[in-house]
Amino acid sequence: MPSTEGDRRPVLPKSCAFSKDRKNARTSCPGGFGTLDEIFETALLIQMGKIREFPLVLMGKEFWRPLIDFMSERLVKEKKIDQMDRDRLIVTDSAREAVEAITEVAKRRFGLTYGARMKRRWIFGEKKVA
Repeated sequence: MPSTEGDRRPVLPKSCAFSKDRKNARTSCPGGFGTLDEIFETALLIQMGKIREFPLVLMGKEFWRPLIDFMSERLVKEKKIDQMDRDRLIVTDSAREAVEAITEVAKRRFGLTYGARMKRRWIFGEKKVA
């Protein structure tokens, strides 16, 4: 049987087809053509108003810097996209910052609130973590 090690044929996860309908944010880590496709497809849907208040988070500032620079220095300057479209992208190295950005939109969009944490219940076998 031939080895599939190193096989670079594109494999699309089943979640791709449903991702815009079931998610309230897009978080992308460094990737290839499939990742870029998802980012730009999401950006297009936001730009067209098909989805609203949808955080588009790119993890890894150093990795995404050339793309962001291209968008700012070419696309915005040549008026191919608005600065607002570029500013929608949240580029960060911090998981906390990504979560905060997504949480802020969720609170505003869905009226979510976070109250005090519930007390541990001994009947559920919950133990205090040191």
